[in-house]
Amino acid sequence: MRDLTFFPTLAEYEHFINTEIIKTEEFKTHPFYKGLVDFVIDHRSPIFFKASEEYEYAHFTQYFNFVLMRDHYASDSVSDMFFMHDMVHMAFDNPLNPRRLTKEYFTEIVNYNEYVASNDTEMLTYYRIPGLREKSLSYTILYDLLKEKYPEAPSINFLLKLRKSIVFENSDGGLGGHPDAEKVFAYLRKFKQNNVVWGDLWYNKMPEVPDPYYKKRPTLTLHDYEYILENYTSVRSEHRYQHNVLTNIQTALSLLGEKDIPQTFAECAEAVKRLEGRVIMEDVAKGFHEQYAKSKKPEIEANLTPPTK
Repeated sequence: MRDLTFFPTLAEYEHFINTEIIKTEEFKTHPFYKGLVDFVIDHRSPIFFKASEEYEYAHFTQYFNFVLMRDHYASDSVSDMFFMHDMVHMAFDNPLNPRRLTKEYFTEIVNYNEYVASNDTEMLTYYRIPGLREKSLSYTILYDLLKEKYPEAPSINFLLKLRKSIVFENSDGGLGGHPDAEKVFAYLRKFKQNNVVWGDLWYNKMPEVPDPYYKKRPTLTLHDYEYILENYTSVRSEHRYQHNVLTNIQTALSLLGEKDIPQTFAECAEAVKRLEGRVIMEDVAKGFHEQYAKSKKPEIEANLTPPTK
């Protein structure tokens, strides 16, 4: 990680989000995305950074509220879309101590989080913002197959079942008539193995960190997150912002095995400097990077769906 962001006030943090992270009016003003950004600011206040190593690209640091800033997207609209994908992930539950759960339950949580977040980015985004498809990815995506049969946005539950049928049952989900359908299905199915590798690495190798139950921050459920975010009202609290940033930095340093952990927000400006040039769970990042590199398709390398798992 390098060039990590730190802002002493909530106002400065919000200005950064609204100028450097979310840039287009479509995403700033749409009720769902406005609610999503407000929720993430209120309850996560993620720290943003640039990659210092290639293997950080697919590391999925959103899990502990650190967001990688990438600069290769074709347009502001595409960039906004992928940051929104990261934020959807942060609205869900991401257990910090996986081995307190069974392997099966941990895998269920993280896989379903990924399926729903990907469905949101790959399909629901285009239903919510008319005209966005023409501004985004140049290759055929699942939405292109879906819109012909479903002109109105399907439910979250329907899209979840659709993805599972395509990936795990080798079904076409009733969408096989499109000339590029098999390419789209093959692209989706490659993530099946990625998810297995990711789940094994994080379950077996994620360090234990202090995570008392009483400090757990609000999370949304996959079933009703859309309704809640569309109707979300921000609480905008300086105290909450400081608590979020402190907790994020405490978690990061704990994952790195550090013992000198800051206890107050006043210590955070110096503490965040200790993260410069370091990679949290570096062996896990390297291990998954190998799998991710194997699964990449060169023809769509420039604008992949967010490579979380």
